[in-house]
Amino acid sequence: MGAGRQGDPRFEAQAGVKVTMISAGDAGQVLARAILEKDDPQADLVVGIDNNLLARALEEKILQPYRSPNLGLVPRELQFDPTHSVTPWTMASSR
Repeated sequence: MGAGRQGDPRFEAQAGVKVTMISAGDAGQVLARAILEKDDPQADLVVGIDNNLLARALEEKILQPYRSPNLGLVPRELQFDPTHSVTPWTMASSR
C-alpha cells in the first residue's frame, strides 16, 4: 500500500511473487488506511510512512519489525527507527 506504481516484472520473476500496487494517497492517508485495516490487512508492505508519522504507526501496532541484512549500507542518520519497524529506502535506480 502506498506509492501507486506497477510491480517490476524482473523482481516478480526473481522472487516468485506477483506484486499488486495499491495507491492510498499521501503519507497520512496511507497510515489512516493501514490503521483501519490492521485487523484484516489488505497489504503485505506499506510504503510512505515517514519519520513524522512513525510514532502513530508504532502506537497503533500496525507494523512488524524487520531488520534488513542490507541495513548496514544505509547511513546512520537515515536509520531513525531503533525497533526496525520501518526500513529506509529510495526509489533511485542504478539501471
